[in-house]
Amino acid sequence: MLDASSVCLLHTADLYKLGVRYSRQHLDRLEKAGKFPRRIKLTPNGRVGWVRSEIHDWLKDRIDQSRSGPGSESPSSAHGGHHVGSR
Repeated sequence: MLDASSVCLLHTADLYKLGVRYSRQHLDRLEKAGKFPRRIKLTPNGRVGWVRSEIHDWLKDRIDQSRSGPGSESPSSAHGGHHVGSR
């Protein structure tokens, strides 16, 4: 269970700023399929939010999956065998 004093909530606009640019309908489908963190209902009239740490974990998982999937390159091979910033 989360400690309410340390929870930060994100709103739809915050998701967009993080690069999560899905429609509300698509977010609904992903949530129902268990593929996206569940929103928290904040007000009776429909205002919702998402727990920031859950969204960050979801984003990290997406990044990890995309980099470990078929056709992905290791960081050194993606830069011609050099580390970023090396000469």
